[in-house]
Amino acid sequence: MTASTRFYVCYCHSWIGNEGHMVSRNTIWPKVYIRILCLPKDGRDAEKLLNFRAPKSAGAQSGDFADVAYWVLKSRCPEGSKLTVQQVNAHLDNIAIKHALHEPRGVDDELIALLRAMSASDQKWLIRMLLKDMKLGIGHSKILETFHPDARELYDVTNNLAKVRGFILGIGV
Repeated sequence: MTASTRFYVCYCHSWIGNEGHMVSRNTIWPKVYIRILCLPKDGRDAEKLLNFRAPKSAGAQSGDFADVAYWVLKSRCPEGSKLTVQQVNAHLDNIAIKHALHEPRGVDDELIALLRAMSASDQKWLIRMLLKDMKLGIGHSKILETFHPDARELYDVTNNLAKVRGFILGIGV
């Protein structure tokens, strides 16, 4: 698998909401991370996560939950990551399945497994994928056009990333 294919797979995972993957809300994730980190609800780090939009509590990273989480996780996560892209994708699939089955404890278990095996920096990007907010400075149109000149147009018509992927890979629409 080439680097661009790996990027595409990761990016698609973060983007596919209508094909069974978890559609997330910014308000849920601070509570989830407080729970899986076993942070005291009135503690400083919990306050940073809950009030990530407020400059007073979140500091310079305010407004960006992934950045605020990075600073909270930095002292709690291992230095390097132990997971491959395929393993992260498997965890994301499991999170989506458990979310669809209304199993919040199962979602927590998957996130805890990721937390134990990923660096704080990798967690930041994982959170951005879960929030569907990659902050790459380019829109999805440019990314799709990078893979195929007709990809953006096909996505605009079908709103189905799986079909776009099949089209790009020559599998058919």
